[in-house]
Amino acid sequence: MSVNKPLALQRSHDDEPNASSAETRERRQRLPGMRNLIRNSFGLGAARACSLLASVVVLPHLVSDLTPAIYGAWATIVSSIAVLTFADLGVGQSLVNPLTQALDDDDYPRARSLMTTNMILLGACSAFVFLLIIILIHVLPWQSFLSLPSQDGPLLTNIASIQGLLFSIGFALSTGTYVRLAQHRSGRSAVMVMVGSVVGACATLCAIAANADILVVTTLASAGVFLGLFLTTLDLVLTEHLLRPRLNALRRSVARLFLQKGFLFSLQTLSGVVAYTLDTLVVGNALGPVSVTQYTITGRFPLAGLTILLSAIIPIWPMIYHRTANRESLRELLWRACVLFVTPAIVLAIVFKVGAARIVGYLGAGQVHLDQSLVLALCVWVIIASAGSILSYALIGVGRLRLQAGIAVCMAIANLALSVLLVRHIGVSGVMWGTVISYVLIAFPVSLWGLSRRHDQ
Repeated sequence: MSVNKPLALQRSHDDEPNASSAETRERRQRLPGMRNLIRNSFGLGAARACSLLASVVVLPHLVSDLTPAIYGAWATIVSSIAVLTFADLGVGQSLVNPLTQALDDDDYPRARSLMTTNMILLGACSAFVFLLIIILIHVLPWQSFLSLPSQDGPLLTNIASIQGLLFSIGFALSTGTYVRLAQHRSGRSAVMVMVGSVVGACATLCAIAANADILVVTTLASAGVFLGLFLTTLDLVLTEHLLRPRLNALRRSVARLFLQKGFLFSLQTLSGVVAYTLDTLVVGNALGPVSVTQYTITGRFPLAGLTILLSAIIPIWPMIYHRTANRESLRELLWRACVLFVTPAIVLAIVFKVGAARIVGYLGAGQVHLDQSLVLALCVWVIIASAGSILSYALIGVGRLRLQAGIAVCMAIANLALSVLLVRHIGVSGVMWGTVISYVLIAFPVSLWGLSRRHDQ
């Protein structure tokens, strides 16, 4: 299961222009503060909570309507397609920091150029990804590899094709969320996400009540997030006249910048996919689709809560960039962020541990077995992932993106190896324990070392 990933494009301190004391004071006054962080974090967290709440309401109906086997097959397909998240080549991720700098300098011609070029490149990536998905669906024996029921072959092929289309559309529409993040207006995009989630959930329930075809139900169940992205992009184009994309604002130099800097982001995203998303594939390959249902249902509540927290942490990223560019101390900001975000993670873990039986019983419509080892592993992961996300943003914010990418690659390899090994010895909980162990042994110590080295410099 994926969790959300940090994105940035850094400028070193040596590249900072010499500014007068008046200019420096003015720039520091424009730095977003904790109130701004809390406001945007609350907006993103609320939007994510609304999306997940809608999913929780729909989930028992989905499991009952599709049956655990079909639901597990659908979840496996969605996770498999998510492996291609890195295929945007890091283009979308590379937008935020240069756009943040352009807006900070009130350089709207450059901001327009950045946004236009980014949208066009992501549109090209979207078309390429969809074509690749269609080819893979019709060429590879993916159903047998994922242990999916052969009698449902045509149905699963159609589901995979539509899920691939929705996934590709998400690439093309993602620029809007990055722009709002750079503007420190993440809360505005959060409203659009809420609307998309609610509409998608209502449409899914109506389809289930009307005994609609399985293909229609699974399509509507996945469409909410893409509707939210569409509304975010539409709102941006209609309201931000100075940023409205124009073909004459397309710049080759900007495209080269995105492609050059995007490599590390793409590598980091791919590593995150291997480290987290492939957990579902490991379970499906080793234990079958019913175990996938057990894994996804058991993890739905704690990982949904973790997703909310990680979404809420996102606004800290441009704040770290601003403070790094202005040579401001990050220590107080990071300590406050840890208190702000790790505390609710601990509360979430305790709530899930105490109420796991009832939560899983409801979400799984009474058809999912409870694995206490998986419950404990999920509780530990919620806590360490929230703290680790803050460290990850801090590393990228101080310009150590290469180190962060290296951490991601090493952790992905260790996580995959441990997951494959442990799932065959201790069952479905092995994939989550593999994630926990690899993170504790690799990500935490190396991140802290990297930050301490940067502080010494």
